[in-house]
Amino acid sequence: MRKMVVAVLAAGMLAATGGVLYSAGEAFGSTVNCVGTPGTLPGTTINSNVNVPSGSWCNIQGQTVNGNINVAPGGGLVVGSGSTINGNINATNPGSFVGNPCGGGSGHFSVVIGTATVTGTTSVTGAPADVTLGGNGCGGGVFKNNVYLNSNHGPVSLQGENITGNAQVQNNTGPTPIVANNTVSNILYCSPATGSGNKAKTIYGTCTF
Repeated sequence: MRKMVVAVLAAGMLAATGGVLYSAGEAFGSTVNCVGTPGTLPGTTINSNVNVPSGSWCNIQGQTVNGNINVAPGGGLVVGSGSTINGNINATNPGSFVGNPCGGGSGHFSVVIGTATVTGTTSVTGAPADVTLGGNGCGGGVFKNNVYLNSNHGPVSLQGENITGNAQVQNNTGPTPIVANNTVSNILYCSPATGSGNKAKTIYGTCTF
């Protein structure tokens, strides 16, 4: 059964992206480092990839990034209201930082995305603190590709999002993730997770319509 679900997910992901799975390695030109706690980026439009090094967390508010965002191990990210990321967001083994970017949550965060638009794939793996895509006081956003929130160790929230593609929330070992009130154009897969009010072409696992 597990192999069948994985095969179905892979086929659905290819269909949702027109046969192309986007990767965080796509080239957009130059790369800038976002350094500090918080680190910030100059200007309203950033025409480059963004790297967040270990020990820093990047605060993007009302800005457009025409490139990928890579959060290095030990780094963190907050994407606030009115922001647009025209690329992928990837965070593998990010760090933990003190704060409640949207006013809710545990008091420690790794990656938080509020009312923003992300055109590429979003992937967060191995986070020790809050991974918040909607919920915890954050409004829902628009994700125009796949969303993967897998194998994280802190609280995970995926709420009120509009996702064109697939959403996968699995193998998270912290508190049971909350996956609720999302609209997913293709497959929503949760294991484990709790929550309801989701709309999707197909739902697998423990989250429900």
